[in-house]
Amino acid sequence: VTYANGKFYCLGSGKCATSTDGITWSMVTIAYDKSWSQLVHGNGILIATIDSNTIYTSSDEGVTWVERSLAFYTTGITFGNGLFVITTQSNYCYTSTDGVTWVERDTPVFGGGTKIWSAPAYGGGVFIMLNSGTTEAAVSFDGKVWEPVTLPSAATWRNAAYGDGYFVSVASGGTTAL
Repeated sequence: VTYANGKFYCLGSGKCATSTDGITWSMVTIAYDKSWSQLVHGNGILIATIDSNTIYTSSDEGVTWVERSLAFYTTGITFGNGLFVITTQSNYCYTSTDGVTWVERDTPVFGGGTKIWSAPAYGGGVFIMLNSGTTEAAVSFDGKVWEPVTLPSAATWRNAAYGDGYFVSVASGGTTAL
């Protein structure tokens, strides 16, 4: 579920549902019935991920969707400051303004080894992403240049969100971090 331009958007079972109040929903049948992972809205575009190297984009409020193959496996997506950021199972993240053209960005190296960046979020003018299974995180003010940050505990990070001046992340097993 995502919220933008006064509407909630939700994907599931071959449908895209929209609502202005979260109570009454309108549904449109779409060509894809997938196990959707995340849905974000930005720059007039909806992007849905399925934890693979494929994303789906819609520029008409979720009525029609375009399947797009990527050269990388997605683990998460966020939008902020005019930019989509996708995390991956590699030492890179990718950014885009239109959901079509993606630019590879370096991420912090820490102690080496391949990273499993996940749980991207944006808020308060800052992007974050977490390296699953570790205390490693990264922050960026523009989504392009990333700096290392250490979390208070290691966990299999699943999601992160921003609100009231804080980022909150959750992990398998109930671990949270602020």
